[in-house]
Amino acid sequence: MKNLLPTLLCFGASCAYASTSVLFNDSWADGGLTDGADATDIAWYGTTGSSALDSNSYTASNNFLSARSGTSGRGFHGAFNSQSIANTGDKITVTYSFTTPTTVGDQSTALKVGFFNSNGATAQNPNNDSNGVPRATVGDPIHTQSSLASSDGGWNAVYGEAVDLDANYSGTSNFGFKSKTSSVTSDRLLNSSSGWTSQGSNVDGAYTIGANTSYVGTFSIENMGSDLYDLSATISSGGTELASETREGKTIAANAFDIIAFNHTSTAFGSTNASGADDNGLDYTNIQVAFTQVVPEPSAYALLLGGVAVMLTVARRKQRA
Repeated sequence: MKNLLPTLLCFGASCAYASTSVLFNDSWADGGLTDGADATDIAWYGTTGSSALDSNSYTASNNFLSARSGTSGRGFHGAFNSQSIANTGDKITVTYSFTTPTTVGDQSTALKVGFFNSNGATAQNPNNDSNGVPRATVGDPIHTQSSLASSDGGWNAVYGEAVDLDANYSGTSNFGFKSKTSSVTSDRLLNSSSGWTSQGSNVDGAYTIGANTSYVGTFSIENMGSDLYDLSATISSGGTELASETREGKTIAANAFDIIAFNHTSTAFGSTNASGADDNGLDYTNIQVAFTQVVPEPSAYALLLGGVAVMLTVARRKQRA
């Protein structure tokens, strides 16, 4: 009888099921960057300034987001309702589809993707124009402004996890996982990895991000219990998975997220950073984030209550004896 309750608890845990919900699924069908008419979209912002997103691309006729980089290192991010993966089995995953331009340089850490916790951080740099007029609002949340400077001290309080991918790389392309903690003081989100903590790098399979090709990538963080997390990434093309990697049992900088961010290294994608040019960066056709939560079945609760009742009955009989 002493082992009855643990047995019931274990059985109760097996009565749980995984429930997955899509937090957003954006293909820019409404022709804009804001959280607008499309019920499944979110708002997008230039992390390194408004020029990181090409205003000529996200129209109802094009239905894609052009991330302008080319000869400049630039990044963008989206904001969504905060999701916690504090419980065992919780998982957050981004799936992103993109097409490369005609020019793809030989670059390691060319594409970076990460989940972050805004942590109440506010903009510190007004990003004044030539007339001294602020473009950004100092003191307002940093992750919901579209005219930020290329660097802002507010990003130093934003923590999270990221993976980087290589492009057209002459070496072995792999996945590099990194953690942005409170020790990072680069005044940037993903446009610099100085001071980041390595979570390891490797690859299962082989991939090359080449020119004029469409790809689908994923990045996920899963709670494995005991404050340890698995970080995973994949890349596919034409419906075939090319490579994957999982770094197991890692401690992470945050376990609640409300930012998904992307960054492109200078000269990795495109020959120019000119607005409206065909060869100025990656075109994203879809980005979606899903949240998976382990939910106990109602029968599990009934079983646990029944087990407690049995234990109490046994204890009372022993007392009477």
